[in-house]
Amino acid sequence: MRFLTMFSVATLFVIGLLAGCSVFNTAGAASLRLAENSDGGGKSCSITLPEPNEAALPDDPEYPDHKYHKWDLDYMPGCDYDVYSYFSLDNAPSAAIFEFHSDEGCKREGSTHNEWWYGVQTYKQPTTTGWISIPTLNAHKVGDIVKAGVKMVRHHYDFGDIKAELECVRYYVSKRP
Repeated sequence: MRFLTMFSVATLFVIGLLAGCSVFNTAGAASLRLAENSDGGGKSCSITLPEPNEAALPDDPEYPDHKYHKWDLDYMPGCDYDVYSYFSLDNAPSAAIFEFHSDEGCKREGSTHNEWWYGVQTYKQPTTTGWISIPTLNAHKVGDIVKAGVKMVRHHYDFGDIKAELECVRYYVSKRP
């Protein structure tokens, strides 16, 4: 009996130590923030980025070395669609790709409504940025540095307003460690 009590105390001690480790710490969790205004004001939304080992949607042939997640802002609690014009990244992993779409469902070619979409990729570990204007992404070419740690990797513009027209975001995280 005494052995079990000592074992339980030791087990609780180890669990307590582990609880202080970053494995259980969500304070430094990676996130994508969206805002209506350049100072982060107005309507805003924060999306915690899934860990690389979390379940994802089926592979996308556009980025075969990445797993991806998709967020339709129209269906996300706490977020809105056709509101946001700015984004920022907090502790985003290197080689992560973010695609911003004007269409529900993050449609690409083949859609009759694919007005625009832009893809940016992080190249620093971790990447934290200030606010980046989504409408100004249209002025960048693939390969341009958008902001320190972020470069343009996809650019598609057919027509339509960009300001306050964001409907959907795709997030790609590298499958490689």
